[in-house]
Amino acid sequence: MQYPHLRARAVADHVLIETGPLNDPIARIRLRKLSADEWRVELKPDSRWEKTHIQGPRGNMTAAVQLMLQWTLEKKR
Repeated sequence: MQYPHLRARAVADHVLIETGPLNDPIARIRLRKLSADEWRVELKPDSRWEKTHIQGPRGNMTAAVQLMLQWTLEKKR
């Protein structure tokens, strides 16, 4: 499944998943690098990043975000 309204961008030791206009993006989800092979999913429902229990290899985190948060990632119609 594709989500054309989302963009991913690498910043330091994070991968940010953003929405909104290119000139004023809103970061919604980030993958935080914990070690060479370990990443954690963090969410930003308000003004602060919140840790989740989702942790593992980056590829697994991408799949976990899609499966666990699919209803929030789908573009509102």
